[in-house]
Amino acid sequence: KDRRYVRVSGATMRTGQFELAREEKLSNLIVRAGGFKPEADLTAAYLAREVGPVVKFDLREYMSPEPSKDLSLEDGDELTIPFIATKVTVGGEVNQPGEFPYSGDLSIVQYIGLAGGPTKDGSVDRIKIYSPDGEARRADRNTNPNRGEVIIVEKSNYKLVGDFFNSAIKI
Repeated sequence: KDRRYVRVSGATMRTGQFELAREEKLSNLIVRAGGFKPEADLTAAYLAREVGPVVKFDLREYMSPEPSKDLSLEDGDELTIPFIATKVTVGGEVNQPGEFPYSGDLSIVQYIGLAGGPTKDGSVDRIKIYSPDGEARRADRNTNPNRGEVIIVEKSNYKLVGDFFNSAIKI
């Protein structure tokens, strides 16, 4: 196979499929893609390979003129440079799930308040946060979420136990 291709998506001036030059590196590909849009989130870039794990990196570290730091590219790679997230999403056991403008000084419980508070089954003590790349973590009500994260309010433990016993009684 003589020709090798990579895809570029997200917050670059040009996106799509690019033919790879011999020994082409990441910094050159970014130049060919026209550089970044002002709303690019350089700290959250990632390279998905056809084989192997997704490589996450902070692009600011790869833009140095230091050639040894420049990433090599492989046929089938997909470079994604996400846009800076401006929202936080709240879902699960809340009265009005939705997206809310990101504010660094709001805690999780304040975002849950913007979503109409927990439902009668929901518990602010059972919260999961998902980052934009899909990683989940537990958090307490006073944690401040990051841009683009999703807050999920889960059912309270008491409600889960009650549902279990109601199901058992019906059986």
